[in-house]
Amino acid sequence: MTSPQPTSTRRLTAMQLLPALESGGVERSTLEIAEALVRAGPRAIVVSAGGRMVPRLLQLGAEHIELPIGRKSPSTLLHAFKLRRLMTELRVDVLHLRSRLPAWVGLLAWRGLPEDARPALVTTVHGLNSPSRYSQVMTRGERVICVSDTVRDYVLQHYPDTDPTKLRVVPRGIDPAAFPRAPRPDREARAWAAAQHPALAGAGPLLLLPGRGTRLKGHAGGLQLLADGPAEGFDARLRRPGAGAPGP
Repeated sequence: MTSPQPTSTRRLTAMQLLPALESGGVERSTLEIAEALVRAGPRAIVVSAGGRMVPRLLQLGAEHIELPIGRKSPSTLLHAFKLRRLMTELRVDVLHLRSRLPAWVGLLAWRGLPEDARPALVTTVHGLNSPSRYSQVMTRGERVICVSDTVRDYVLQHYPDTDPTKLRVVPRGIDPAAFPRAPRPDREARAWAAAQHPALAGAGPLLLLPGRGTRLKGHAGGLQLLADGPAEGFDARLRRPGAGAPGP
């Protein structure tokens, strides 16, 4: 990987690119990496169109630059010029591409720099995007992070020209303290949910399935579990926050 070597008098700088910081797994991962970078000493910069998670990012000690690099329009590619200037001015050492359209913008900006001034280029393949040249940009990193073995196999199957030695599997995980295996019923939270949606009231268990409205998030399985409840001897309710958000 080619990368300008940071001197001992300045912090290494890493820049992550994604469409926005509203919600989702990519966004949460971006904040987690930013937090880890700040704790380890490097400067963490995130470029996106902004969103409700920006205040949390700033609280972690990272920086945010607002740029609409995820807007689905050919003109979005023009932001490559500004991004190239930013990388030069901020002396970025690592450029981390996390989403397809921002990745194209970032790749154009990166290629426009002299080879000896280019930051190390990292991409992360977060999911099983429809195979296409558009999606293939996520395999262009000098190092490509795959969030599971399944994703790695998918990349090699659909993009056989990808050099397997540059793929790195970094399994996506969670903080077990924030998401404990043992349920912790919150009566106040359930009462609030029932007040918002009276159909959720009842003595039976309340199932929670957060996520975008996409088959990849398991909503069909949740509905089937709910339908099978009476035959199994329980009367459950199912709450699906985020199901109205768009998704494939």
